[in-house]
Amino acid sequence: MKKLFSQLNRAEINIPVTILWFALAVVYIGGLFVPLFDDDSAHHAAIALEMYNRGDWACLMDHENTPYLDKPHFQFWLVALSFQLFGVGGFAYKLSSFLFTLLGVWATYRLALHLCGRKAALYAALILASSAAFVLANIDVRMDAILTACIALAVWQGVMHLDTGKVRYLLGAALGMAMAFGTKGWIGVMVPFFALVFYIARQRQWRWFLSWRFLLLLAAFALFISPVLYAYYLQFDAHPELAVRGETGVSGVRFILWGQIFDRMGGTFGTTGANDPFFFLHTLLWAVLPWSFLFYVLLVKKVVEVSKGQSPASPVYWLTVPAILLTIAALSVSQFKLPHYLNVVFPLLAIFVAAVLTEPKTERFLRGIGIMQKVITVGLLVGVIALNYFCFPPVRWSFSLLLAVLMVYVLYLLFYRTASVHNMVVTGVLLSAVVWFSLNFNFYPQLLTYQGGNQLAETVRARGISPEDIGAYHITPGDIGYSFDVYVGRVVNEWSDATIRERLAEGKPVYLVVEEGGVADLRSAGYAFDFVDAKRDYRITRLNAAFLNPATRDTKLTKLYLVKLID
Repeated sequence: MKKLFSQLNRAEINIPVTILWFALAVVYIGGLFVPLFDDDSAHHAAIALEMYNRGDWACLMDHENTPYLDKPHFQFWLVALSFQLFGVGGFAYKLSSFLFTLLGVWATYRLALHLCGRKAALYAALILASSAAFVLANIDVRMDAILTACIALAVWQGVMHLDTGKVRYLLGAALGMAMAFGTKGWIGVMVPFFALVFYIARQRQWRWFLSWRFLLLLAAFALFISPVLYAYYLQFDAHPELAVRGETGVSGVRFILWGQIFDRMGGTFGTTGANDPFFFLHTLLWAVLPWSFLFYVLLVKKVVEVSKGQSPASPVYWLTVPAILLTIAALSVSQFKLPHYLNVVFPLLAIFVAAVLTEPKTERFLRGIGIMQKVITVGLLVGVIALNYFCFPPVRWSFSLLLAVLMVYVLYLLFYRTASVHNMVVTGVLLSAVVWFSLNFNFYPQLLTYQGGNQLAETVRARGISPEDIGAYHITPGDIGYSFDVYVGRVVNEWSDATIRERLAEGKPVYLVVEEGGVADLRSAGYAFDFVDAKRDYRITRLNAAFLNPATRDTKLTKLYLVKLID
């Protein structure tokens, strides 16, 4: 037996790369069919739905015909187009982010290929595609998948231009930065700027900033962002009477060029994480799992070696490390911090890790990081078991069988193969696939049954109720759940008593979405009604131990009702 294990330990995992990509593809495609979360994900979908239904591609409108002045237009345009092509729903909303994710992985691969060679490029693409928050960005879809992909595209094209001088790469960099800007503002330009400036410093190409090429980049960028600026002008600058957050005379163009980034840094949008200067440093520990601890170890090791002159500061080092650290520092200054803001550095992080991993390593170092990865793997698999067998036990035996086989195989590869770089990458990718397979095909589908909005929308569709006949009563849009809007195909606004009585007088059907308190308000107002359906409701993006524990879960639930008024 000892001899057998010794032979296994000398072998490398011989799994075709196509198997790894297939495993990740199953995870990502499964995520396309997970219902929308009632947070930014469904909220953004509802704004795009309003754009699609109105046929007005310049104006961004929130519930109650409220002008939306926060994120720019690019994602909303993509989603509205997807709604037009594929119909309104969660799949159509997520599709554009998934396609841009493919672009981001490809751009990361090509950039690493140019700088480090094929093996590092393959590792970089796999590390990026299997990082926790990068996968999550295709399930709980916000702006981040598109933003990260555009940043990867911009950096790749920028490096190619600097190394070849070809104008087409310059235009590609300008387009990437413009799409990133059109997705989330200046953060989409800041990261490529940091990366390319330090790359220029390493290559000693400072004269590039004095050449016509730099002017062409600025001109192309300005041209590419002009549709977003024009849309802001049409909605806000051309209508100074429009009230935005209680103010009139608001300039949309000034907001996106100046106000948005400084409003967030100054706390105008809130002060989430404001008092935690290390917020993003500890967020990174889970956001890049299973690679986060490996990144920190390699980063410290490389910085120490470079500072002591033990290792040269390669172009890859200059392109990635300063940009990652400066971006995290800039984000940490902001008074408004959220975990998904970190996604913008993931392509650079993946390239850095892959580049350092492919450098020569001592056996002692490999054993050390091998032990670290074993601990992470076991910890994540224990978490998989807890979430899928304590919190939400599977309803299909086939899922349990497949998950058990996959987990055993990952453990076999982990403990009975040598701690080589190749094996750690392969095992890490498969581990990520197993974790997200369990979440997308069991945990999330069961979790989403506790989200009242999308569940109540199923009743509306099943009974053939027209969305035009549905309003909300004494309830805020966030409490209804934006997912209700998306899955019924129309943004449902609050109806006043006057509107309700007018519809009843005209003989029109009146269906209302209400909470438990709203039921009492209906009775107090003298309305007669029948209950159509009731769904349990919980804010699933804010999980806690009491909800995850089946024994105490009911104590955290509320009810969301659909009622029909009787004339």
